[in-house]
Amino acid sequence: MQIILASQSPRRRQLLELCGLSFSVRTAPCEEASISQKIRSQTAHLDAYRQADHLTKALSREKALSVFRSFPSDVVIGADTVVVSGDRILEKPGDPKEAEEMLLSLCGITHRVYTGVTLLAPSYDHTFSSFATVEFFKDSPAMRHIICAYLRSGSPMDKAGAYGIQDFGSLMVKSIQGDFYTVVGLPVGLLYQKLLEIPQIHLQTDLQRR
Repeated sequence: MQIILASQSPRRRQLLELCGLSFSVRTAPCEEASISQKIRSQTAHLDAYRQADHLTKALSREKALSVFRSFPSDVVIGADTVVVSGDRILEKPGDPKEAEEMLLSLCGITHRVYTGVTLLAPSYDHTFSSFATVEFFKDSPAMRHIICAYLRSGSPMDKAGAYGIQDFGSLMVKSIQGDFYTVVGLPVGLLYQKLLEIPQIHLQTDLQRR
């Protein structure tokens, strides 16, 4: 029984490596945009926080299922992350202009970052979510300088809310409450606890080997 990460995210891959886990990476086509639109429509009556919780869990499940269908004897991990600011759910920006708008809108604002995770294995099916609260520094010449440099790097384009707390985006962060790794994109502590619930998996041996 091998562990498979159903994500191309280099950040999630690095986090699993830090945990000492042996795993492979597989991705399959998953219509994220259409799924997101459907979930948002179905949960439009909820506030943005509950909507984000539903959205990240649904997307993580679809990602995991898209791989698990081809590897039903293994453990598959799917994950999805969004940023919630006020009544807005911020996913990945569509272009640099949208990325800039997202970052400027977060200046001086306390927002939440949600990550949903799905674990699928023989006789095991579990989906959960985690969130952390992040505060950006207020808008200022320094913040404008950081945002401009960050946009030039291209890094915001593959990240929910257009920033990563683990890279240059950390310079915009004033404080964080909650699990740092949830903001990065995978709550590894909680994930490891859930992995230990799966029968016939021997994570401690893998960890000791590292």
